[in-house]
Amino acid sequence: MKPKIIQSVLVALGFLFLQTSVLAQHEYTFEVKALRAKIIDTTFKKDVIVIFYISAVDSLDFPPVLHLPPVCSIQVNGKDENLIFSPENIAISLDGDKLILTNMLVYDIIKGMVDFTEKKNMMILSFRMKDVSAEKFDKMSVTLSLGEKRNPDKKFAKNFVFKVDPF
Repeated sequence: MKPKIIQSVLVALGFLFLQTSVLAQHEYTFEVKALRAKIIDTTFKKDVIVIFYISAVDSLDFPPVLHLPPVCSIQVNGKDENLIFSPENIAISLDGDKLILTNMLVYDIIKGMVDFTEKKNMMILSFRMKDVSAEKFDKMSVTLSLGEKRNPDKKFAKNFVFKVDPF
């Protein structure tokens, strides 16, 4: 009798572990991928665009709530410099699967990186940052903060480090 009880307990623990690992894979109702950071200013090389791909795990909670501004820093001469944003030096764009029609700049930068037929509930989030630095930089850190649509107090905050592509 004892081996059957032990076996039942082990099966129950295994099922509990499996359920926990499946839930842990989708801690949030959306997934975020950092796509690219690129200098877009041909003259002074101070304007940057940073692009993210966000897709739904649960379509009822899509799109997520965007918390602004993002926390950003750049690395200049080996030192981190924090960036301060105001409405004058950051523009935000949210585009869907019709990106080629709505935002050609972003489309040209990420074409081939995203399959727009893969997911129904997805969006491309881009931050266009103006006058980022007078100094040359090639690395940037962006902390993106999002909340769930039906549970905005559940916050997703993740720091993404980008190699900034030259123009």
